[in-house]
Amino acid sequence: MPSTTLSTVPTERTLDWVQRLIEIDTTSSVSNRPLIDLLAAELRRHGVEPILVSDDEGTKLNLLATFTPPDGSTAGGVMFSGHTDVVPVDGQDWSSDPFTPDIRDGSLYGRGTCDMKSFIGIVVAAIPDIVARPLAKPIHFAFSYDEEVGCIGAAGLVEEVVARNLRPDVCVVGEPSEMRVIRAHKSMNVIRVDLHGVSAHSSLTPQGVNAIEYGAELIRFVRNRADELRASGPYDDAFDVAWTTCSVNLVSGGIAVNTVPEDCSITFEFRSISTAGAADLLERFAAETNRIEN
Repeated sequence: MPSTTLSTVPTERTLDWVQRLIEIDTTSSVSNRPLIDLLAAELRRHGVEPILVSDDEGTKLNLLATFTPPDGSTAGGVMFSGHTDVVPVDGQDWSSDPFTPDIRDGSLYGRGTCDMKSFIGIVVAAIPDIVARPLAKPIHFAFSYDEEVGCIGAAGLVEEVVARNLRPDVCVVGEPSEMRVIRAHKSMNVIRVDLHGVSAHSSLTPQGVNAIEYGAELIRFVRNRADELRASGPYDDAFDVAWTTCSVNLVSGGIAVNTVPEDCSITFEFRSISTAGAADLLERFAAETNRIEN
């Protein structure tokens, strides 16, 4: 089962924090509040008041904290970011309790050791060292909820970062990524389009408006943009796929083979390299959708 190899022996304080975090079940189906409360208490113990950003139900929390330099500035600096939730353990053949950290043969076993409580534990264990020295620039912590089920918490966390004008110069995200340093990801943009036509019996097609057929026009448009970007770029060879990609991944519609479909729902995404102009692509997709609707 998941483990972290202790190739570099951690400090006692770091290992203690990692183990304490693993012991808290933060599977996405339950609240992460106990873990956030623990981190918030440690920050307050060192004179830093965290900002807690809740979900609508008040059961999940993001945490944002800033260590300021002597001049009190909060903009710029380095942000350390990670998610607090873990994937489920149900139906899995664990050889030890997944929420009881266990060191065997130089590896630490437990749910979330790699993804990503070890990283959070390392960061939190560094708090005494951070506050003990004058900083040249701010250091920010940003920990989110429900990453494993769709990066749900991150949206509210980013809004808070923007609202407070933190503008970190660098963000270090502690995802394991096969223990390799990844300098960037493409942006992920998901779009859902719901088309509404007019239902009719299939023997009377002129009386209906076929939502699926109009949806097919949009699907072809997305495919054409994907081909265009592959052929013309721009390119960035640092990525496994060096160009911006587009893909239609979910389609639903229709109720019966003899009925002109009234509704069609299409969900597609594009992942753009930094120079590709995500805003321009969004405008093109919006313009095509409006053309089809009209």
